Amino acid sequence: MKTLMITLLMGFVLACMAWPVFSSEDDFEHGKRIGDGTHHPAGYRSKIYGTVEKLPDAGLAGIWIVNGREFVVTERTRLEQKHGLIEPGAYVEIRGIKLDNTFTVEKVEVKRAKSNASHGITEQKITGKVEKIPKGNLGTWIIGGEEVLVLKDTIIEEKNGRATLGALVEVVGVKSGETFQAGRIKTQ
Repeated sequence: MKTLMITLLMGFVLACMAWPVFSSEDDFEHGKRIGDGTHHPAGYRSKIYGTVEKLPDAGLAGIWIVNGREFVVTERTRLEQKHGLIEPGAYVEIRGIKLDNTFTVEKVEVKRAKSNASHGITEQKITGKVEKIPKGNLGTWIIGGEEVLVLKDTIIEEKNGRATLGALVEVVGVKSGETFQAGRIKTQ
């Protein structure tokens, strides 16, 4: 009996020691760890929380400053803004890969809008002609004289024609300060 107890105890100890090595990111989806330090062929996969301090001057691709650290956001970075807009002061979760001193971002999710943002941001609509479209469609459009930010998640419905220069469109989105972020653009 004593031998059985020692064998079980040793098995338990070895299992506890091996658990961090064999656990996956999914093991801590709601905990603190979530893959911190998980080796990836291009570096180490990490997840960081922080407050956005600075964004690039034009568009969202480029160097962001979050909690005093630099993050590289690319055109391939997935941006989620269900809980507020990406803007200085927003509290975000950043997932990506750190290699040497470069942190390349795969996903940014706004967890909390900036503190002085109005709670209960409501959708707004604007209708107008498309006056400017950036190359590749992502970035700042001019519609009816207003700047409209179009991101990867923006849905462009072209059932009534193409969304091209001069086309009449309806934009549904949210406005924060001078930025109107499009959730959907629908041709009229």
